[in-house]
Amino acid sequence: MFKDLNKYLSENLDQLQQIGAEQTGLEPPADGLDFPRERIKITKLKKYSLRLIVNAEVIKPGSVIDIKISDPKYVDINHNKIKVSSKNVGENNIAIYNIILTGNEITPKDCVVTAICKDAGVEKQIFVSVIDADIHYPRYGLEFFPNRVRLKPNKKAKLNLYINLDNFKIGSQINLVSTESSIKIDDAKIRINKDHSIFDNIAVIPVYISGEMSKRGKILASCNSYTTEAEVIFIDSDDDPIAKSGIINGWATDNRPDQHWQKYLHPKTGKIVINSGHCINKYYFGDELTEDKLKTNIICQKYLAELMTEEVAKFIIRQKIENQHIKNEYEEAIEQHQQEKNKVANIIYTIVKKI
Repeated sequence: MFKDLNKYLSENLDQLQQIGAEQTGLEPPADGLDFPRERIKITKLKKYSLRLIVNAEVIKPGSVIDIKISDPKYVDINHNKIKVSSKNVGENNIAIYNIILTGNEITPKDCVVTAICKDAGVEKQIFVSVIDADIHYPRYGLEFFPNRVRLKPNKKAKLNLYINLDNFKIGSQINLVSTESSIKIDDAKIRINKDHSIFDNIAVIPVYISGEMSKRGKILASCNSYTTEAEVIFIDSDDDPIAKSGIINGWATDNRPDQHWQKYLHPKTGKIVINSGHCINKYYFGDELTEDKLKTNIICQKYLAELMTEEVAKFIIRQKIENQHIKNEYEEAIEQHQQEKNKVANIIYTIVKKI
């Protein structure tokens, strides 16, 4: 029932990967503009967030940067103009903007993304090719992707640790630690070698784990002074509801009249939990919300859809802030939240009507 909603979330969250490792102490580009790489590869039908680095000393706030793509048949960009704002200027007078790229078709030759600021007389290009293979660019140069794995008792599971070799060189040692003693790591110390390289300067190391039934745990990977993590979730079998669920896996009720919350997304079950004891929820649903009531009461249907839409949009915004696809600022978050509500509302209303 929730397949279409989880498909939307997968396409708009999991596939929005960032190109350009985040780091402190970044030097402003001398000529005013720069991309993190000269050339990139992206996966067909996936979305990527490409960082554009702006030196606000050269390209002043108020300046307009035009973004062009040589062949939109193969690569889409989300907007064609960026106006430099003083609000975005941070450390070392650097402003960073994200350009969303989508690979439409496999490219016979490289496409070119060009950033032009006519006011400053500056132009920068990056070459983009679209291929039919999975590619991930690790944030901060070191990242598990996906950053969550489901583990059956006494079975093995694999995590993929992606590495940017510009940040962490061949020969560097990766130290792996589990936060739970019941989760075992096959090899807790791994040195990066040339065989780990998969394309350009990106490497991937497979990390194998196993363990007995336990609560959730984490695998921590450290190199130099940076640490990244992945979550481990235990499941009983392939029939475990957690193993079959998507991000959103339905709704449930919990009668908590003594608490102020209306609803929340349960982190383990993926269900949106409705507080049936909340005064506003009681006004619309009465003393109890049941499937029978939903089938016959259009007001209950609409209000449940509204609560679910609100919570799903909130989840999307949290993820986008965490992944730094939008800034953690009140006004921008509120605006983006409203936009996401508009996008998921029809999907959720259709789900509720089928209950």
